[in-house]
Amino acid sequence: KRKEIVEELESIKKALSDGYESGGEITSYPSHVADIGTDSSEMETLSLIITTVSQMLNDIDEALGKITEGTYGICEICGKEINPERLEFIPHTKLCIKCKEKEDISVRGIR
Repeated sequence: KRKEIVEELESIKKALSDGYESGGEITSYPSHVADIGTDSSEMETLSLIITTVSQMLNDIDEALGKITEGTYGICEICGKEINPERLEFIPHTKLCIKCKEKEDISVRGIR
């Protein structure tokens, strides 16, 4: 499992690096007023992507630590084993599906 997580980590790092190389920098000022809004929107999108990927990298790093500790695959909320199929799909997940669904409902403010 560690190998799969390390591969996922490397894949994400490469994708992030490729994103920077292919347009992550703004090298010129917009030439038209309408371009200012577009550039701003693109920067917001890029910022959101970077934040999401950074969180994912942190989660993967934590998963690697859990493998070392022997706690990988245990839900952080209920302490039960996470379904192996879920771990196969999302190797860096911290929560079982039931706890994740409860968390999502709570975040959306639905009770």
